[in-house]
Amino acid sequence: MIESRTADVANKCRAAADRLYDYLITRHVGSDGAVTGPDFGVRFNLRVGRLVKSYLRFLPWSDIYYYTQGQAYWILANLELHRLTGDSAYLRHAVRCCDAMLARQMPQGYWEFPHNEWKGVIATVETCFGGIGLLAGYEATGDERYLAAARQTYDYIIHEVGFQKYDDDSLAVNYFSNRTRALVPNNSTLAVWFCAALNRATGEPEYLGDYCTKMINFLVRCQFASGELPYSVAGESYPGRDHYQCFQYNSFEFMDLVEYRRLTGDDRVVPMMRRLAEFLSHGLTKEDNIRADCFSDWPVRHYCTAAISAALTRATQEGLGDYSETAARGFAKLMSWQRKDGGFDFSVRDYGMFADRRSYPRVMCMILRHLLIGSELGASKPGEVANA
Repeated sequence: MIESRTADVANKCRAAADRLYDYLITRHVGSDGAVTGPDFGVRFNLRVGRLVKSYLRFLPWSDIYYYTQGQAYWILANLELHRLTGDSAYLRHAVRCCDAMLARQMPQGYWEFPHNEWKGVIATVETCFGGIGLLAGYEATGDERYLAAARQTYDYIIHEVGFQKYDDDSLAVNYFSNRTRALVPNNSTLAVWFCAALNRATGEPEYLGDYCTKMINFLVRCQFASGELPYSVAGESYPGRDHYQCFQYNSFEFMDLVEYRRLTGDDRVVPMMRRLAEFLSHGLTKEDNIRADCFSDWPVRHYCTAAISAALTRATQEGLGDYSETAARGFAKLMSWQRKDGGFDFSVRDYGMFADRRSYPRVMCMILRHLLIGSELGASKPGEVANA
Protein backbone atom coordinates (compact mmCIF):
# COMPACT_ATOMS: atom_id res chain seq x y z
CA MET A 1 0.00 0.00 0.00
CA ILE A 2 2.81 2.44 0.91
CA GLU A 3 4.65 1.61 -2.33
CA SER A 4 1.46 2.26 -4.29
CA ARG A 5 0.99 5.67 -2.65
CA THR A 6 4.62 6.55 -3.30
CA ALA A 7 4.34 5.61 -6.98
CA ASP A 8 1.17 7.70 -7.26
CA VAL A 9 2.93 10.72 -5.77
CA ALA A 10 5.85 10.19 -8.17
CA ASN A 11 3.50 10.27 -11.17
CA LYS A 12 1.82 13.40 -9.86
CA CYS A 13 5.23 15.05 -9.35
CA ARG A 14 6.02 14.59 -13.02
CA ALA A 15 2.65 16.04 -14.07
CA ALA A 16 3.12 18.97 -11.68
CA ALA A 17 6.61 19.55 -13.10
CA ASP A 18 5.22 19.72 -16.64
CA ARG A 19 2.63 22.30 -15.60
CA LEU A 20 5.25 24.36 -13.80
CA TYR A 21 7.59 24.13 -16.78
CA ASP A 22 4.91 25.51 -19.10
CA TYR A 23 4.22 28.32 -16.63
CA LEU A 24 7.89 29.32 -16.49
CA ILE A 25 8.26 29.25 -20.27
CA THR A 26 5.21 31.46 -20.68
CA ARG A 27 5.86 33.85 -17.83
CA HIS A 28 9.57 34.12 -17.08
CA VAL A 29 11.83 32.84 -19.90
CA GLY A 30 12.96 35.62 -22.22
CA SER A 31 13.86 35.61 -25.89
CA ASP A 32 17.53 35.13 -24.99
CA GLY A 33 16.78 32.05 -22.87
CA ALA A 34 17.39 33.79 -19.53
CA VAL A 35 15.01 33.31 -16.61
CA THR A 36 14.08 36.63 -15.00
CA GLY A 37 11.40 38.10 -12.76
CA PRO A 38 10.70 39.33 -9.22
CA ASP A 39 12.55 37.83 -6.28
CA PHE A 40 12.16 37.74 -2.50
CA GLY A 41 15.61 39.26 -2.18
CA VAL A 42 17.60 40.13 0.92
CA ARG A 43 17.49 42.45 3.94
CA PHE A 44 14.52 44.87 3.90
CA ASN A 45 12.87 43.31 0.87
CA LEU A 46 13.07 39.82 2.40
CA ARG A 47 11.62 41.01 5.69
CA VAL A 48 9.01 43.55 4.58
CA GLY A 49 9.23 44.83 1.02
CA ARG A 50 8.14 41.65 -0.72
CA LEU A 51 4.97 41.45 1.36
CA VAL A 52 4.02 45.03 0.52
CA LYS A 53 4.52 44.26 -3.17
CA SER A 54 2.51 41.07 -2.85
CA TYR A 55 -0.50 42.87 -1.43
CA LEU A 56 -0.13 45.64 -4.02
CA ARG A 57 0.39 43.31 -6.97
CA PHE A 58 -1.80 45.50 -9.17
CA LEU A 59 0.97 48.13 -9.21
CA PRO A 60 3.61 47.89 -11.99
CA TRP A 61 6.61 46.92 -9.87
CA SER A 62 9.81 46.99 -11.92
CA ASP A 63 11.85 44.54 -9.82
CA ILE A 64 13.08 42.16 -12.50
CA TYR A 65 16.17 40.22 -11.48
CA TYR A 66 18.61 37.76 -13.00
CA TYR A 67 20.11 35.15 -10.67
CA THR A 68 22.62 32.56 -11.85
CA GLN A 69 21.14 30.25 -9.20
CA GLY A 70 17.85 30.30 -11.07
CA GLN A 71 19.60 29.80 -14.42
CA ALA A 72 21.52 26.78 -13.12
CA TYR A 73 18.36 25.09 -11.83
CA TRP A 74 16.61 25.83 -15.13
CA ILE A 75 19.52 24.35 -17.09
CA LEU A 76 19.65 21.22 -14.92
CA ALA A 77 15.88 20.72 -15.19
CA ASN A 78 15.91 21.09 -18.96
CA LEU A 79 18.78 18.65 -19.33
CA GLU A 80 16.97 16.14 -17.13
CA LEU A 81 13.81 16.51 -19.21
CA HIS A 82 15.87 16.07 -22.36
CA ARG A 83 17.33 12.87 -20.92
CA LEU A 84 13.89 11.59 -19.97
CA THR A 85 12.09 12.45 -23.21
CA GLY A 86 14.69 12.86 -25.94
CA ASP A 87 12.92 16.08 -26.94
CA SER A 88 15.55 18.42 -28.39
CA ALA A 89 13.53 21.49 -27.39
CA TYR A 90 14.67 21.00 -23.79
CA LEU A 91 18.31 20.90 -24.87
CA ARG A 92 17.82 24.08 -26.89
CA HIS A 93 16.38 25.87 -23.86
CA ALA A 94 19.35 24.76 -21.75
CA VAL A 95 21.87 25.92 -24.36
CA ARG A 96 20.21 29.31 -24.81
CA CYS A 97 20.26 29.81 -21.04
CA CYS A 98 23.96 28.84 -20.92
CA ASP A 99 24.74 31.30 -23.69
CA ALA A 100 22.90 34.07 -21.86
CA MET A 101 24.81 33.27 -18.68
CA LEU A 102 28.11 33.25 -20.56
CA ALA A 103 27.32 36.69 -21.94
CA ARG A 104 26.70 38.05 -18.44
CA GLN A 105 29.87 36.65 -16.88
CA MET A 106 32.34 39.31 -15.80
CA PRO A 107 35.84 39.11 -17.36
CA GLN A 108 37.28 38.00 -14.00
CA GLY A 109 34.94 34.99 -13.88
CA TYR A 110 32.12 36.05 -11.54
CA TRP A 111 28.55 37.33 -11.90
CA GLU A 112 27.19 40.49 -10.33
CA PHE A 113 24.67 40.17 -7.52
CA PRO A 114 21.33 41.51 -8.78
CA HIS A 115 19.73 43.13 -5.72
CA ASN A 116 20.56 46.75 -4.95
CA GLU A 117 20.55 46.00 -1.21
CA TRP A 118 23.73 44.01 -1.80
CA LYS A 119 24.99 46.27 -4.56
CA GLY A 120 28.68 45.82 -5.23
CA VAL A 121 29.09 42.50 -3.41
CA ILE A 122 30.20 39.35 -5.20
CA ALA A 123 28.36 36.39 -3.72
CA THR A 124 30.00 32.96 -3.69
CA VAL A 125 26.65 31.22 -4.19
CA GLU A 126 26.00 33.12 -7.41
CA THR A 127 29.56 32.49 -8.57
CA CYS A 128 29.40 28.74 -7.91
CA PHE A 129 25.99 28.32 -9.52
CA GLY A 130 27.21 30.11 -12.61
CA GLY A 131 30.03 27.61 -12.91
CA ILE A 132 27.77 24.63 -12.19
CA GLY A 133 25.27 25.71 -14.85
CA LEU A 134 27.98 26.17 -17.47
CA LEU A 135 29.53 22.79 -16.65
CA ALA A 136 26.15 21.12 -17.07
CA GLY A 137 25.95 22.77 -20.48
CA TYR A 138 29.44 21.57 -21.32
CA GLU A 139 28.62 17.97 -20.32
CA ALA A 140 25.55 18.07 -22.57
CA THR A 141 27.12 19.76 -25.61
CA GLY A 142 30.91 19.62 -25.41
CA ASP A 143 31.01 23.38 -26.03
CA GLU A 144 34.51 24.38 -24.92
CA ARG A 145 33.41 27.96 -24.23
CA TYR A 146 31.44 26.77 -21.24
CA LEU A 147 34.37 24.79 -19.85
CA ALA A 148 36.79 27.68 -20.30
CA ALA A 149 34.39 30.02 -18.49
CA ALA A 150 33.95 27.52 -15.63
CA ARG A 151 37.72 27.25 -15.23
CA GLN A 152 37.86 31.02 -14.98
CA THR A 153 35.17 30.93 -12.31
CA TYR A 154 37.18 28.39 -10.32
CA ASP A 155 40.29 30.55 -10.52
CA TYR A 156 38.29 33.52 -9.29
CA ILE A 157 37.02 31.54 -6.29
CA ILE A 158 40.49 30.34 -5.35
CA HIS A 159 42.35 33.59 -5.82
CA GLU A 160 39.74 36.31 -5.17
CA VAL A 161 36.93 34.84 -3.05
CA GLY A 162 39.36 33.00 -0.84
CA PHE A 163 38.95 31.01 2.37
CA GLN A 164 39.02 31.24 6.14
CA LYS A 165 40.62 28.66 8.42
CA TYR A 166 38.39 26.58 10.67
CA ASP A 167 41.31 24.65 12.09
CA ASP A 168 44.80 23.69 10.92
CA ASP A 169 43.51 21.26 8.30
CA SER A 170 40.19 22.73 7.21
CA LEU A 171 38.94 25.74 5.26
CA ALA A 172 35.59 27.38 4.56
CA VAL A 173 35.12 29.33 1.35
CA ASN A 174 34.18 32.96 1.99
CA TYR A 175 30.59 34.12 1.64
CA PHE A 176 31.64 37.14 -0.43
CA SER A 177 34.81 37.85 -2.33
CA ASN A 178 35.10 41.40 -1.05
CA ARG A 179 33.59 41.39 2.45
CA THR A 180 34.41 39.46 5.61
CA ARG A 181 31.67 37.28 7.07
CA ALA A 182 31.26 34.17 9.18
CA LEU A 183 32.03 30.69 7.84
CA VAL A 184 28.85 29.45 6.15
CA PRO A 185 28.67 25.71 5.37
CA ASN A 186 26.11 26.31 2.62
CA ASN A 187 28.79 28.01 0.53
CA SER A 188 31.30 25.21 1.03
CA THR A 189 28.87 22.40 0.12
CA LEU A 190 28.15 24.24 -3.11
CA ALA A 191 31.84 24.85 -3.78
CA VAL A 192 32.75 21.16 -3.38
CA TRP A 193 29.95 20.24 -5.83
CA PHE A 194 31.47 22.74 -8.28
CA CYS A 195 34.94 21.31 -7.74
CA ALA A 196 33.65 17.78 -8.35
CA ALA A 197 31.87 18.85 -11.53
CA LEU A 198 35.08 20.46 -12.84
CA ASN A 199 37.03 17.32 -12.04
CA ARG A 200 34.43 15.25 -13.90
CA ALA A 201 34.54 17.56 -16.92
CA THR A 202 38.32 17.74 -17.16
CA GLY A 203 39.69 14.63 -15.45
CA GLU A 204 42.19 16.90 -13.73
CA PRO A 205 42.82 15.87 -10.08
CA GLU A 206 43.77 19.39 -8.95
CA TYR A 207 40.10 20.26 -8.66
CA LEU A 208 39.71 17.67 -5.90
CA GLY A 209 42.97 18.68 -4.29
CA ASP A 210 43.89 20.67 -1.20
CA TYR A 211 41.12 23.27 -1.25
CA CYS A 212 38.33 20.77 -1.85
CA THR A 213 39.71 18.35 0.75
CA LYS A 214 39.95 21.05 3.39
CA MET A 215 36.39 22.21 2.71
CA ILE A 216 35.20 18.63 3.24
CA ASN A 217 37.14 18.57 6.51
CA PHE A 218 35.42 21.78 7.59
CA LEU A 219 31.96 20.37 6.87
CA VAL A 220 32.66 17.11 8.70
CA ARG A 221 34.04 18.89 11.76
CA CYS A 222 31.42 21.61 12.15
CA GLN A 223 28.43 19.23 12.01
CA PHE A 224 26.43 19.03 15.24
CA ALA A 225 25.76 15.73 16.98
CA SER A 226 22.12 16.08 15.89
CA GLY A 227 23.22 15.86 12.26
CA GLU A 228 22.46 19.50 11.56
CA LEU A 229 25.03 21.70 9.91
CA PRO A 230 25.11 25.14 11.56
CA TYR A 231 24.01 28.13 9.54
CA SER A 232 27.35 29.79 10.21
CA VAL A 233 30.47 29.40 12.32
CA ALA A 234 32.27 32.34 13.87
CA GLY A 235 34.97 33.71 11.58
CA GLU A 236 37.95 35.96 12.04
CA SER A 237 35.83 39.02 12.79
CA TYR A 238 32.21 37.93 12.55
CA PRO A 239 30.00 35.98 15.01
CA GLY A 240 28.45 32.66 14.07
CA ARG A 241 24.81 31.58 14.14
CA ASP A 242 23.84 28.01 14.93
CA HIS A 243 20.28 27.95 13.57
CA TYR A 244 18.61 29.78 10.69
CA GLN A 245 15.98 28.18 8.45
CA CYS A 246 17.58 24.95 9.63
CA PHE A 247 15.74 22.42 7.50
CA GLN A 248 15.83 24.51 4.33
CA TYR A 249 19.57 25.14 4.40
CA ASN A 250 20.38 21.59 5.43
CA SER A 251 18.23 20.19 2.62
CA PHE A 252 20.18 22.09 0.00
CA GLU A 253 23.48 21.26 1.67
CA PHE A 254 22.56 17.57 1.69
CA MET A 255 21.75 17.63 -2.02
CA ASP A 256 25.03 19.42 -2.80
CA LEU A 257 26.84 16.60 -1.00
CA VAL A 258 24.87 14.00 -2.96
CA GLU A 259 26.07 15.63 -6.18
CA TYR A 260 29.65 15.67 -4.85
CA ARG A 261 29.58 12.01 -3.84
CA ARG A 262 27.93 10.85 -7.06
CA LEU A 263 30.61 12.66 -9.07
CA THR A 264 33.58 11.53 -6.97
CA GLY A 265 32.62 8.36 -5.10
CA ASP A 266 34.21 9.92 -2.01
CA ASP A 267 32.90 7.93 0.97
CA ARG A 268 34.36 10.35 3.52
CA VAL A 269 31.11 12.27 3.37
CA VAL A 270 28.82 9.26 3.93
CA PRO A 271 28.67 9.37 7.76
CA MET A 272 27.98 13.10 7.65
CA MET A 273 25.25 12.58 5.05
CA ARG A 274 23.68 9.76 7.05
CA ARG A 275 23.38 11.97 10.16
CA LEU A 276 22.14 14.86 8.07
CA ALA A 277 19.42 12.71 6.46
CA GLU A 278 18.21 11.62 9.89
CA PHE A 279 18.04 15.25 10.98
CA LEU A 280 16.01 16.16 7.87
CA SER A 281 13.58 13.31 8.47
CA HIS A 282 12.15 15.35 11.38
CA GLY A 283 11.65 18.48 9.30
CA LEU A 284 7.99 18.21 8.32
CA THR A 285 5.13 19.64 10.37
CA LYS A 286 1.98 17.69 11.25
CA GLU A 287 0.46 19.27 8.13
CA ASP A 288 3.41 17.98 6.05
CA ASN A 289 4.85 21.41 5.22
CA ILE A 290 8.50 22.04 6.03
CA ARG A 291 9.22 23.46 9.47
CA ALA A 292 10.46 27.04 9.24
CA ASP A 293 13.38 26.34 11.56
CA CYS A 294 14.36 24.31 14.59
CA PHE A 295 11.92 26.19 16.81
CA SER A 296 8.89 27.15 14.72
CA ASP A 297 6.59 25.70 12.08
CA TRP A 298 5.79 29.05 10.43
CA PRO A 299 6.00 30.61 7.89
CA VAL A 300 5.69 27.98 5.16
CA ARG A 301 7.81 28.57 2.08
CA HIS A 302 6.84 26.13 -0.62
CA TYR A 303 10.22 25.90 -2.33
CA CYS A 304 11.63 24.76 1.02
CA THR A 305 9.06 21.95 1.25
CA ALA A 306 10.15 20.94 -2.25
CA ALA A 307 13.80 20.96 -1.16
CA ILE A 308 13.39 18.77 1.93
CA SER A 309 11.22 16.31 0.01
CA ALA A 310 13.82 16.06 -2.75
CA ALA A 311 16.62 15.68 -0.18
CA LEU A 312 14.84 12.78 1.52
CA THR A 313 14.26 11.18 -1.89
CA ARG A 314 17.97 11.41 -2.58
CA ALA A 315 18.77 10.04 0.89
CA THR A 316 16.70 6.97 0.10
CA GLN A 317 18.35 6.56 -3.29
CA GLU A 318 21.79 6.82 -1.71
CA GLY A 319 21.00 4.01 0.74
CA LEU A 320 21.11 6.21 3.82
CA GLY A 321 17.73 5.03 5.09
CA ASP A 322 14.22 4.61 3.73
CA TYR A 323 12.67 8.08 3.81
CA SER A 324 10.42 7.57 0.79
CA GLU A 325 7.14 7.80 2.70
CA THR A 326 8.16 11.05 4.40
CA ALA A 327 9.33 12.46 1.07
CA ALA A 328 6.04 11.47 -0.55
CA ARG A 329 4.10 13.27 2.19
CA GLY A 330 6.10 16.42 1.59
CA PHE A 331 5.65 16.29 -2.17
CA ALA A 332 1.92 15.64 -1.85
CA LYS A 333 1.56 18.68 0.37
CA LEU A 334 3.67 20.78 -1.98
CA MET A 335 1.48 19.88 -4.94
CA SER A 336 -1.63 20.85 -3.00
CA TRP A 337 -0.26 24.43 -3.11
CA GLN A 338 0.23 24.48 -6.90
CA ARG A 339 -1.95 27.08 -8.60
CA LYS A 340 -4.20 26.30 -11.56
CA ASP A 341 -1.82 28.15 -13.87
CA GLY A 342 1.00 25.81 -12.84
CA GLY A 343 2.94 28.28 -10.72
CA PHE A 344 3.51 28.49 -6.98
CA ASP A 345 3.12 31.31 -4.51
CA PHE A 346 6.12 31.98 -2.30
CA SER A 347 4.78 31.65 1.25
CA VAL A 348 1.89 31.58 3.71
CA ARG A 349 1.69 32.53 7.40
CA ASP A 350 4.47 35.12 7.18
CA TYR A 351 4.49 36.83 10.58
CA GLY A 352 1.56 34.56 11.41
CA MET A 353 -0.96 36.16 9.05
CA PHE A 354 0.47 37.30 5.70
CA ALA A 355 1.06 35.52 2.41
CA ASP A 356 3.47 36.30 -0.41
CA ARG A 357 1.71 35.46 -3.67
CA ARG A 358 4.13 36.97 -6.14
CA SER A 359 5.75 34.91 -8.89
CA TYR A 360 9.44 34.31 -8.14
CA PRO A 361 11.12 32.39 -10.98
CA ARG A 362 14.33 31.61 -9.09
CA VAL A 363 12.55 29.50 -6.47
CA MET A 364 10.15 28.01 -9.02
CA CYS A 365 13.13 26.74 -11.03
CA MET A 366 14.26 25.03 -7.82
CA ILE A 367 10.79 23.54 -7.33
CA LEU A 368 10.84 22.31 -10.93
CA ARG A 369 14.04 20.35 -10.47
CA HIS A 370 12.89 19.00 -7.13
CA LEU A 371 9.59 17.83 -8.58
CA LEU A 372 11.60 15.94 -11.20
CA ILE A 373 13.52 14.30 -8.36
CA GLY A 374 10.16 13.50 -6.77
CA SER A 375 9.12 11.73 -9.97
CA GLU A 376 11.86 9.18 -9.13
CA LEU A 377 10.15 8.15 -5.88
CA GLY A 378 9.71 4.41 -5.71
CA ALA A 379 11.72 3.83 -8.90
CA SER A 380 14.16 1.63 -7.01
CA LYS A 381 14.34 0.15 -3.55
CA PRO A 382 16.80 1.79 -1.16
CA GLY A 383 20.11 0.06 -0.76
CA GLU A 384 22.77 0.39 1.92
CA VAL A 385 26.08 2.17 1.64
CA ALA A 386 29.14 1.30 3.63
CA ASN A 387 29.59 2.87 7.03
CA ALA A 388 32.60 4.73 5.73
